[in-house]
Amino acid sequence: MITPRFDVSQDDLNVYVNVKATALRSADVELDVTDNLLVFHYAPYYLRLRFPGDLVGDDVKASYNLSTSVLAIVAPKKTPGEHFADLDLHTKLLARVNEPATKPKTSLIAEVDAMDPLDRLKQIYEETEEFNWELDQSLPVDDEDTLRPKAQYGFNNSYSEYYQLQEDTITTLADAESSTPQSRRAQRIESENAKFDLDYFLADTNDTETIDPFLSYVPPITQQFLDWETSQDAHHLPAYQFTEAEKLQMQALPKKQYLLDDIKSTYICLAPILFGYAYDVRTTFNEPTVESAWTIGRLAPNVSALDNMFHTVKDMKIATTRRAIIYPLYRSLDLVEKCWEDVYAILRGGRRRILSVLLAVRDRFAWHDVRYVYNKILFDDYASWIQSASDNVLRSLAHEIKHCKVSSKELGLALEQRPD
Repeated sequence: MITPRFDVSQDDLNVYVNVKATALRSADVELDVTDNLLVFHYAPYYLRLRFPGDLVGDDVKASYNLSTSVLAIVAPKKTPGEHFADLDLHTKLLARVNEPATKPKTSLIAEVDAMDPLDRLKQIYEETEEFNWELDQSLPVDDEDTLRPKAQYGFNNSYSEYYQLQEDTITTLADAESSTPQSRRAQRIESENAKFDLDYFLADTNDTETIDPFLSYVPPITQQFLDWETSQDAHHLPAYQFTEAEKLQMQALPKKQYLLDDIKSTYICLAPILFGYAYDVRTTFNEPTVESAWTIGRLAPNVSALDNMFHTVKDMKIATTRRAIIYPLYRSLDLVEKCWEDVYAILRGGRRRILSVLLAVRDRFAWHDVRYVYNKILFDDYASWIQSASDNVLRSLAHEIKHCKVSSKELGLALEQRPD
């Protein structure tokens, strides 16, 4: 069956679903609305949408426009005036009954702003207090890994055997399929230390003519955040509007239930991916190249080294910064700081802006005959999971990254010639 292209909107009384399907015959169309579930079927098309609230199935209306091949469905809300959250996050609407519900466990920003201020502060506190970004957690013991029949890596350590027949120029691992979290970290650090070139780093540090244009450039997503931050309405960040291409990508994402082993680490490991994207955007002036996937992947330790064993923001930031002055074409701590500022802006933009970045990263990896595996083991899941992530936790992570400082000494490289 084919999932057709669709769009969803709402007002106080109705939900509007526009489905793109060619050459429909009304006699063969199956349209059923029961409680919060809408199902459309016309071979070979099948669409099942699960909404945050209930609809009135008996009063659903539909009309088909032959010239545009769009079936317009109007479904009344059971409770007039109820706001259905996240209708633009198509992956959530497509979730199956045993997948994450479209009703989030905690309210989102659009709903929080309507709360009583004291209730809002209480909710934010309860949601973020478990995320002590600097509290280190105990690492898994080696015995756990010896009991595993094969290596586990990728999102939530859920994947294996993706490297058996692949030769990848991004990974720095000698043998991913026989690795453990501990061995991957050890290999990463060893490879970084062997690759670091102090002369190269110092040359770029002093080459202001080359580096300064990257420092002065402001990427569009950062400029949007800066414009909002200095606007008159700085408490209400405008919702990101997805493009048609992004909507199609969302519909192709996995519809999974994510029972995370370490939700804190999952949030933290989002940052290196955003950093790799930010670096690529700055150094190409937002004009991606054939090397963009390599750049993003090589800078993110949870991509090229499959090292996702980060339990503090400081640990993650040290590892990512090290790679940014070891592997890419331009190696400058000033450039690194600008990229972290971009990461802050992206995280402060919330789930939708983060999702747009993840979809852009996913697209850069999709067209390579080997590197597409990173979509399968990491980026697809991150793009799907982020739609149910907490905006409050993401905001907390953004502030932690902004205020977490990494000294030259903490990088563990010979940077004594450069003062902090």
